[in-house]
Amino acid sequence: MGIPARELTPRVQEALTIIVGEYDRLKEELEQKLERIRYLEELADQHTFLPVLNRRAFLREMSQRVSHADRTSTTSTLVVFQVQGIDGARRGAGRMAADHLLAEVAETLNLGVRASDLVGNLGGSDFGVVLALTEGEAAQEKADELAAQIDERLSLNQDLQLASTVEWGWQTFGGGSDVNDVLKAADQDLRQRRSRSEDQRSQHGG
Repeated sequence: MGIPARELTPRVQEALTIIVGEYDRLKEELEQKLERIRYLEELADQHTFLPVLNRRAFLREMSQRVSHADRTSTTSTLVVFQVQGIDGARRGAGRMAADHLLAEVAETLNLGVRASDLVGNLGGSDFGVVLALTEGEAAQEKADELAAQIDERLSLNQDLQLASTVEWGWQTFGGGSDVNDVLKAADQDLRQRRSRSEDQRSQHGG
């Protein structure tokens, strides 16, 4: 501690030992509290039972991506997935069965994206995925791929007799984007795609 050896009397050494011991104890206590804070923050960001971000945390992380896009002049894409059939499974087989299916969807999305992407639940059977530094045709191809993977995985739950349909919509965003506007645009694209699909099925059936 920079104290000359000749001044380290037994009393000084004893006092220093006490001070250093107290410092180490306080340091360890602080580290434990910081670890606890980090743990609680993670819990606050996670969905209650799905291995993805909750809506609040997902939109907050999206805002950070917008800020990063401002600095780097880059673009990314938000894809919104809506899984039809979960409510039917809940009515027919109960809440636990429906929650299991939602967990299957979340796990499929987690496995299907990169570490740099974001996955979150937007409420019920709606999920959001941010494809980092991806836009245009590449983003649409990835969305189609993820939707097909969800359909395939849910089809394995034959005991629930799930009639699953996965709809998706997308919106590219960059610096200066408003997160809520991006989400609304993706939702609007999803509704338009669903309407076109219903029209095509109707024409085909006719």
